[in-house]
Amino acid sequence: MGKARKASKGGRGAPWGAHDKKACQKKWALVEWDAKMLTRPVKKKLIGKHRIHEKDTGSPHVQVAILTTEIDLLAKHLQEHVKDESARRGLLAKVAQRRKILNYLKLHKPKEYEKVVDANKLRK
Repeated sequence: MGKARKASKGGRGAPWGAHDKKACQKKWALVEWDAKMLTRPVKKKLIGKHRIHEKDTGSPHVQVAILTTEIDLLAKHLQEHVKDESARRGLLAKVAQRRKILNYLKLHKPKEYEKVVDANKLRK
């Protein structure tokens, strides 16, 4: 039999400590967790720059811009951490997702495809 663990201040008996969800969200909302992830302010700037209308957050233009930035961050991370296979897998998934969005634009809206490629400095 092992030792009994003490209940934390959170009240649920979790040995690692239950946290106040709102306090954690406030504390970590604008903190940059890792070089592999986008922070909220950066993402808001990207959305503001690439949006089509005022309330646009999910158009293909915005999605490609966010994915391109995330791909750049992951590529930079992988140059330092060559053996990080989970990051490599995430990078490949993001590249595939961006490729699908670009293929959709190329097929259905060729003029917008050209704009997105030029705005994000992607190869044709």
